Amino acid sequence: DDYCKPIEYISLGTGDLDECGLQSTDIQSLLTDYAPKCYDIDPLYDGTCNNGAIGVPGIKVKMGPPPSSQQYPAGSEPTDDYMVFSMCFDASKVSGFQESGQIGYKTKAGRATCDAYTVLPNFCDPTEATTPSPVAPAPLTPAPVTP
Repeated sequence: DDYCKPIEYISLGTGDLDECGLQSTDIQSLLTDYAPKCYDIDPLYDGTCNNGAIGVPGIKVKMGPPPSSQQYPAGSEPTDDYMVFSMCFDASKVSGFQESGQIGYKTKAGRATCDAYTVLPNFCDPTEATTPSPVAPAPLTPAPVTP
């Protein structure tokens, strides 16, 4: 029965942003839209929980009741046991999927972390992160000849 508790939030890991020079504060500008708007999105989630435990840092999606300013329209309250959401990112800067990422979730029964392979967006372009910049060869200067 503990596994059937409603999900309070999930966190979508953003991967190792350091490898491509990004910070968690950059994620907000890469997130272009999400739906439905009744969920509270926190793109700056550092993984810290109320009890001091560390979870999955990344994008936190609060699945609980919507904030009072965004109540469900009459007749549209959720009646199913599942929740659906989508997020859109700037495709010129976010491409492909993380080879190996993590998704965390929290219910009233506790927290869990799951490995997620090729599911989460790749915020670091692998070609930029692993390919060194081309270096022009130094011009050759002939050594002076002494007679």
